Amino acid sequence: MITVKKKLFKFSLISVILLVSLWILKDLSLSWVEVNPAYAQVTINFLFPMDKDKFPECIKLTSQLPYAKDFDYSIDWLTDSVVCIKLKEQNFIKGQKAQLLIKDAPSKLSFISRNAKAAIQFKSEVSIIEPTENILIATEKPFVVKFNTPMNKHKLYKYLQCDTTFYIEPAITFNHLGKQVEDPTAFVFTPKTPLENNGRYILSFRKGMPSQSGVLLKQDAQVILTTDIKPVIASTYPATDSKWIGLYPRLKIETDSPTVAGYLTINNTKIQGKNIDPYHLEFLLDKVLEPNTVYQAVFQVESASGELSIPKEIQFTTTNIEDDKIWLEVLTHTKAKINVYKGTQKIKTFLCSVGDQKHSLSLGTYYITDKGESFVDHQNREGANFWIKVYDGCMLQGLIRDEYWNIKQDYLNRLGKPVDRRNIIINDEDIKWLYHHITKDTMIIIHR
Repeated sequence: MITVKKKLFKFSLISVILLVSLWILKDLSLSWVEVNPAYAQVTINFLFPMDKDKFPECIKLTSQLPYAKDFDYSIDWLTDSVVCIKLKEQNFIKGQKAQLLIKDAPSKLSFISRNAKAAIQFKSEVSIIEPTENILIATEKPFVVKFNTPMNKHKLYKYLQCDTTFYIEPAITFNHLGKQVEDPTAFVFTPKTPLENNGRYILSFRKGMPSQSGVLLKQDAQVILTTDIKPVIASTYPATDSKWIGLYPRLKIETDSPTVAGYLTINNTKIQGKNIDPYHLEFLLDKVLEPNTVYQAVFQVESASGELSIPKEIQFTTTNIEDDKIWLEVLTHTKAKINVYKGTQKIKTFLCSVGDQKHSLSLGTYYITDKGESFVDHQNREGANFWIKVYDGCMLQGLIRDEYWNIKQDYLNRLGKPVDRRNIIINDEDIKWLYHHITKDTMIIIHR
C-alpha cells in the first residue's frame, strides 16, 4: 500500500514539474538583436519547432512615435526553431525605439505556443529637417526645431551655441489613445529674454552632439533666425478723444506693415478683428454701447511671424441720446425684429425679415439719409410702399408687391425669417409709422 502511494506521489510530482516547466518554457526563448544604420536584425530561438505558416500573424511592432510607425520586415527561418527577422524603418523619422512582440505563435506541438519580445533601438545619422533655411520669428514667441531622429533635450543644451539663451522643451504630440506625449524629435525654443527686432541670430549645434541612439552629429549644424520688425498701428477709427460715436460702431485700424490678426480689448472683453486686407482690420462689438459714455479701447496687431505691436490705447465718447429723440435697433438673430426707442425707452417692436446668408446685412451704426412713399423695381417687376434708406444697397421697406401691386404672400408669411433680399422688410403699417415719425439723420443700429 505504501509503495502504491509513493508511486502516485512521484507521478503527481513529475506531472506538476512537467506542467510548471511547460508553463515556464512558454515564454522562454533565446533572442539577440543586431543594429546597423540600414536595418535591425532580431534572431529568436524558440527551443521548439514552430508552425512557420502561421507565424507572420503573431508579429506585432510598436514604435516610439505615433506618427512614425511604418516598418518593413522580412522573415528568414534558420532552423525549424530559430527565426531571423530583419526590420527597417519606413518613416522620414528614423533611429527611434521600437519593440518586437511575438504573441502566441503556434509550435508544431499543438498544446504549446510561444511568446517573445525584443527591444530595438534603431540607429540613424543626425540632421536638422526643419527649418532648413533662414526663418522669420517673433522676438518673444517660441519656434520649433525638428530633427530626423529622437534627441535628448539636455544634450541640446550642452551642444548649443547662440548669442542668446532659450528655454527648450520637447514638442507635444498624441499617442494612439489620444493622450499627450512628448515628441523627442521636435523641440520648442522660447527666448528667455525678448530678442531685438530686425536682428539675426544663429543657433549652432556642435559636432559630436549625440542622438538618443548614440549616433553623433558629424559636423556643426546651424539654424539661422531673423527677427521680425514690430508692426505699428498707424491710425484708428475712432481716433482718440473722438466724440459723438455711434452706439454700435465698426471700430477699425490701419497698420504700416502686413498683419494676420488684430485684437481689441474693451469693457474687459477681448475681441478678435477681421482682416479686410493685410493693412486694415475691423472689429464688431459683442453688445451695444451706452450713450454719452467714455470708453477705453486697446488695439494690438500680430504679424505672420507672431510679432505683436505695441498696444495702441484710445478713448472715445458715444453719442448723446436726447429724451425725445427716436432711433432704431435692428436685431438680425434667428427671429429678426426692429426695436424703436425714444431716448432710452423702448416704445415699439416690429417683426421684420432680413437677408439670408447670401444677402446678409452690414452690421454697424448708420444714419437715415433719405426716404420715400413708394418705389418700383422695374427689373424684377415688383415694388413696395414706403422706403427708408439705411446705406447704399439697403433700405427699410414695406411688403413686396407684384406688378399689379398685390402683396407677395411668400414674403408676408416669412416675416421674421431670412429672405433672398438685401433690404429689411416689415409690414406696411409699421413702415408707414416709421416713415411719418423718423427724420433724416435718425440713428439706426444693426447688430446680431
